[in-house]
Amino acid sequence: MKIEYTQFAPDPALRGKTVHLPSSIAQPLIASGVAKHVPYKDFRERLAEEGASGNDPSNVVVNFYKDPEWGVVQLVRKLVIIKKHGYETYRFESEEQAAAYGCPASVLKNYRDIKALPGPDQAGAVLAQAKQEQTLREQRENTAKYRVLA
Repeated sequence: MKIEYTQFAPDPALRGKTVHLPSSIAQPLIASGVAKHVPYKDFRERLAEEGASGNDPSNVVVNFYKDPEWGVVQLVRKLVIIKKHGYETYRFESEEQAAAYGCPASVLKNYRDIKALPGPDQAGAVLAQAKQEQTLREQRENTAKYRVLA
């Protein structure tokens, strides 16, 4: 906001001087009669004078997100690697994509380990193999139990 100090300014050096100040400082000065508002000629002049002082520290967006969070999530019939950073969530369907965006090695290892687990379509085969191994183990234990000692 552009103001001009009046004769009531406490500092004699400021009287009659035109300055550009933030609205929060200029409006109390205008209300108290120490300064008067000076309108800009057009928007170009206003933008030039406001931009000349640089950014106001109160207008700066603070980055309060430190590091992205990585993880592995099972979506509907699909295993994906996710990256959460602030309000954004990225989903990667392959290790190569995630690695290209800086995925940690521990998350990639976790993804590979989970992917290696049997899925619902392989459950029948895994169960049959487990039953067969259990039957063989029981047969070995039973024959060892009833063997005649010499």
